Amino acid sequence: MPDCIGMDVHAKTCTWTAIDSSGKSIQRKTLPTNRKALEKFAKSVAPRVKIGIEASTAGLAVFRLLRDLNLDVHLGSPRRLKAITDSDVKTDKKDSADLAHLLQMNYFPDCYVPPPNIERIRQLVRHRMRLGQSMAAAKNQVYALVTKNLFQSQMDGYSDWFGKKALAELVKLPFNEDERKVLRSILEQVNVLAKEEERMELDLAKLGENIAEVRLLMTIPGIDFYSALAIIGEIGDVHRYPSKGHLCSDAGVVPKSDNSGEHISKHRRVKRGNNILKYFLCNSVQGMISSRRQTSVTKFYKKKAKQIGEGKAKVAAARKLAAIIWRMLTDNTPYVEEDPELTGRKVVRMERIAKSEIKTTTDDELINLASELGSKEALLKRMAPGDDSQ
Repeated sequence: MPDCIGMDVHAKTCTWTAIDSSGKSIQRKTLPTNRKALEKFAKSVAPRVKIGIEASTAGLAVFRLLRDLNLDVHLGSPRRLKAITDSDVKTDKKDSADLAHLLQMNYFPDCYVPPPNIERIRQLVRHRMRLGQSMAAAKNQVYALVTKNLFQSQMDGYSDWFGKKALAELVKLPFNEDERKVLRSILEQVNVLAKEEERMELDLAKLGENIAEVRLLMTIPGIDFYSALAIIGEIGDVHRYPSKGHLCSDAGVVPKSDNSGEHISKHRRVKRGNNILKYFLCNSVQGMISSRRQTSVTKFYKKKAKQIGEGKAKVAAARKLAAIIWRMLTDNTPYVEEDPELTGRKVVRMERIAKSEIKTTTDDELINLASELGSKEALLKRMAPGDDSQ
């Protein structure tokens, strides 16, 4: 009888290996990664059998399906699994067997799987981040186009080139015909991204106004509902962190340790962690600095900036902020240095945005969009990365 099963999951196929109580491989198969095949596989597995899967987009989907079918399934951290099983020989059969053996020996590095409500926050926040990255890339193309023609002096009077008056001046610059076509294309992209951002802001505000932890974190100067949602989404259940140090470590805002014998490491680069959580913690520190309100975090930042520079000081301040957030969420208490007036304005803005009418996406809209894009099939294929076909 199988004792443990390891599954090497890919987008199209899954290879699984079952081992008995002695660690011997007794069965191995490859099946398509679809619901029908996986449900059939689940019926053949006894509930007591442990199943190990490496985290990935497809891996997470398979994990959730098998978990919903009441199987004892575990999701492993890719980085930690690689550190344990790194080898010159890598096949689906070997990888699935390795997962099964690690599970049997209790060396399987389980990773946190957020519940549906947290997963929804993560999905919306990460999509909003991608919109921001696309917007930044489009704006940089405009800056490059202006710089290329040495038109910066005409735009010197505008701190934001995408304000109403600045845009009116921008489109009057004497670009040649080809450059005007490029500029038009970029501005059309910016317009589409701006509309999508408005929809995302509405979704996030509606989500945030009903989450008590979001309102709690908004008592911190520099944290609005978007940043609060992002931080809550990455932390999940704060009680999974036994101490503030564990949260700081997960966020990647503590120095690496490289001590050996009499050698004690000092000021090493920060360890690897959750880059999204680290990004929003550092952004929140910047927001606190920009708010010009004196808090323990901003005082700490200013002191450290003189010693180690602004960049490292911001990460150090992010560590302090992470510790404060851990305490706030653990004790369910607001920020001790809260500015009630500022908090009130942020809450009012969130509630005002949330009251806007939300437009749901209908099946007909998706069908029409698919039809419109389908008519451009050849064009979309030519624009695919790495496709040089004529």
